[in-house]
Amino acid sequence: LTLAVFDAVLPGIAGGAPAARDHDLLGAHERMLGGMPRVHALAFRAAFVATELGLPLVMLGRAGRFSRLTLADRVTALERVVKHRAYLLRQLGLLFKTAAGFAYFQIEGVRAHFGLPPVAA
Repeated sequence: LTLAVFDAVLPGIAGGAPAARDHDLLGAHERMLGGMPRVHALAFRAAFVATELGLPLVMLGRAGRFSRLTLADRVTALERVVKHRAYLLRQLGLLFKTAAGFAYFQIEGVRAHFGLPPVAA
């Protein structure tokens, strides 16, 4: 589920940067969740579950699970979220973009590509 969201947020990387799908984004995300207060990690997980179960119906008008949508449909659904008139839905899209970015930039090859120092242990 988390990878389905991240894949839609980071479908392709330009400029020779390492492709997100070739790395352990889920592991990086889980490490991030492990470093935050439990209530915040629970809220993150709840947002992903709500997306899995409800976003296809709310944003695309059809029932189903987010992770089973095609990549194009996942991207469309998330684009609609970030453009939605409801503030909380727009913030959900921002939360996913932020989480995907944090996970992506925890990968050593990505950090090296952009000239960033290694992640501190």
